Amino acid sequence: MLRNNNWEKGINYLELAKKYLYRFNALSIPVSFVIHNNLAYAYLKMCQFQKVVTLLENFIYFCKDIISLEVMPDIYTSLNIAYYNLGNYEKALYYIKKAILLFEFQCDHLETGKCYLNYINTLRYSGKFKKAFEVLEKAKNGYKDVAELYHKFKIQEMILYFNIGMYEKVIELSESINTSLLSMRGKKSLLLC
Repeated sequence: MLRNNNWEKGINYLELAKKYLYRFNALSIPVSFVIHNNLAYAYLKMCQFQKVVTLLENFIYFCKDIISLEVMPDIYTSLNIAYYNLGNYEKALYYIKKAILLFEFQCDHLETGKCYLNYINTLRYSGKFKKAFEVLEKAKNGYKDVAELYHKFKIQEMILYFNIGMYEKVIELSESINTSLLSMRGKKSLLLC
């Protein structure tokens, strides 16, 4: 159902699976992590952010002694997105840092880079511009070899400069962006600057 974007049916099936996990005290098995992660993903798609928080924080509480290294970075990323959309930037920052650490531990360079985009956005929305610029510089230096991500970081830099009123810097940076490396969403973001 999730592959067909039938979120409501997917949620119903996943909720049923979750119910059986709790009934049979099977939260610590690997499929439990997958079910909770997929359910959170479906809730995110439906913009049900409080449900994501409730679901995943309860799950983490009950499974604090067991961790699935394959799934936990995604769970932490989902919590980051949910808290970000609920306006709780401190919790969003807490979870994105956890996701970054686990993706780095797994040597997943690309997913770590995507998390850095969330990290910078969350810092920006929380008004922590100095820290956002520091993280951005680290990310740009670490992703020079990944052209698409590197350009997304440059767009983030433009947005940061725009937010602090340094419009000349925005114009200067816009001239160095290779738009052919950006997704349609990235191109739209560039136009908004």
